[in-house]
Amino acid sequence: MNYISQAEQNTLAAQSRAESAVRYPIGVAARLTGIQVETLRVWERRYSVIGPQVSATGRRMYSSADLERLRLIKQLVDAGHPIGSVATVPTDKLLELRAAVAGAAVAHNTEEPVATLGLRAVLVGEAQRAGRGRGLSVAGSAPDIERAIEQFRNLNADLVIVEMPSLLDLDIEELGMLKSTVGARLAVVLYRFGASSTVRRIRKAGHVVAHAALDDFGLSTLCKSALLPAAAPAAMPRHERKLDNASLEALAHASSSIECECPKHLVDLVRSLTSFETYSEQCSVRSEADALLHQDLQQTAARARSMLEQALIRLAMLEGLPLPSTR
Repeated sequence: MNYISQAEQNTLAAQSRAESAVRYPIGVAARLTGIQVETLRVWERRYSVIGPQVSATGRRMYSSADLERLRLIKQLVDAGHPIGSVATVPTDKLLELRAAVAGAAVAHNTEEPVATLGLRAVLVGEAQRAGRGRGLSVAGSAPDIERAIEQFRNLNADLVIVEMPSLLDLDIEELGMLKSTVGARLAVVLYRFGASSTVRRIRKAGHVVAHAALDDFGLSTLCKSALLPAAAPAAMPRHERKLDNASLEALAHASSSIECECPKHLVDLVRSLTSFETYSEQCSVRSEADALLHQDLQQTAARARSMLEQALIRLAMLEGLPLPSTR
C-alpha cells in the first residue's frame, strides 16, 4: 500500500489549485481545443457552451476545465452530434457520450487497428501522461529526449512520440539521435506552441509534426500513413482550367463597366485557388511524408476553382462580359 504523506498531499493540492487558477485568452483556447475563434464565439453567444471569466480589460479567459469541456464538445460535434444537443450537457455526461461514441467507432471500424500492426513506441515528454500509447505497444517512456537516449539504446522501437508544450524546447539533432538510437522508422512531435519556421525545420529533418490537439484516431492515422508502405496512387481526376490568365484579366477589367462587382471578386478567388493548387503540388513533390495530404489539398482546391470558373462563366454570359479564351 502506497502511503502519501501530509506534506505530499498538500503539495499535490497546491499544484491542483495552481493549475485551476491558470486562465487562457480566447486565441490560446482556440489553439488548444482546435476550435476556431469565430466558432467559439458563436457557440458561446448562441448556445452558452461555456461561461468564461472576463478580465478587467474585457477579455474572455478560459480555465483548464473550460478547455476540457470544449474539447469534449468538439469531439462530439465532429462525431455527428448537433451543437445544440450537447452545448448545455453537464461535463460528466459529455464524458459518457464520448465513451459511447468511441465504443461505437471501435465496433464499426473496419480499418486495421494500430496495435495489430505490432508498432512499438517510445513516449517522451508529456506523451505518456496524454495517453499517446493507446493502441500501441509502449516499449518505454522518459521525461525528455536526453534521458530517453540514455535509457533506450538498441531498443528496436518502430516510432518515437515526443509531446511538449513548446517547440522552443526541442533539439532537432537530439530528436534525430533518439530516433537512430532506438532504431525507429518514424519520429512524431506533438506541440502546443511553436513557430511555423520551426515546424518546417522539423519536417525537413524527416520527422512528422502535428498540433497536440490531435485525437487518438488522428494520431493512429498519422502513424499508419507514415509507416505503412505507400499504395499505388489512384488516378486523380483532372480539373482542367476553363479560363486562362488572359481571360481572367479581361473579366476583371470588364467588371468595372457594370455596377455588379461579383465578376471581379470571382476572378480574385479563382486566381487564389489556382495559386494554391500550384503550391500544394510543389509541396507533394517536395515532402514525401506529406504527399498524400497535399495531393488531397490540391484536388480540393482544383474542384473549388472549377466550380467558381463555371459560376464566373455563367455570370459573364448574363452580364454580356467577354470570354475570349473559354475552354
